[in-house]
Amino acid sequence: MQQNRLRQLFLLEEKDRILLRCLFEPADPDALERLYQDLDFDAERQEHLLFLSRLSQKNGFAQVPQPLVARMKGLIRYHMVNNVLLMQGVLEITDLLREKGIPVMLIKGAAFSACYDRMQPRLMWDTDIAVPYQMADEACQMALSAGFAMRGTSPHAVDLVRGNYQVDLHRVVFKRGGEKRAEEIWQKAQKILFQGRELFVPDLAD
Repeated sequence: MQQNRLRQLFLLEEKDRILLRCLFEPADPDALERLYQDLDFDAERQEHLLFLSRLSQKNGFAQVPQPLVARMKGLIRYHMVNNVLLMQGVLEITDLLREKGIPVMLIKGAAFSACYDRMQPRLMWDTDIAVPYQMADEACQMALSAGFAMRGTSPHAVDLVRGNYQVDLHRVVFKRGGEKRAEEIWQKAQKILFQGRELFVPDLAD
């Protein structure tokens, strides 16, 4: 996993590396100014825009050209609302499963949203949860009976949708490793309390 993260860092564009450095050391005003000057808000990737907007907000939008300030604030508000709506969908399906004794693990963006600063918007177009491997088929049928529709399937997950709620229901937490690896992750999973519900998240080492 560490090798994959290092590979991802090497593949980052220079503008993304600048933003990443700003997380761990004081922001370079000149580097940020160049980012603002070169920014095409309509063509840029959403990941980069949200990252830059959050960093700019942290710095009080200093040096940000005035026309960009309103768009950055609007982008942040949009993703904050979108995150809340997506997590509401997670809570509905987790309540359904927990009533039948099926434990639920939040993974990926859903886990970050539950465990860290919930007022910080994250780029999320859907949410991901996992259930124990042997309970996955039962969990899927319960979701379908509750009005969720199956949008797609793969060996490791089922994509479920109902209205604006999009939830990926995983039978394995990560694509690699299969059932055995999934069991190991569940054995080390950490309990959390989120919105009054007892849920699980992967151990940080995973």
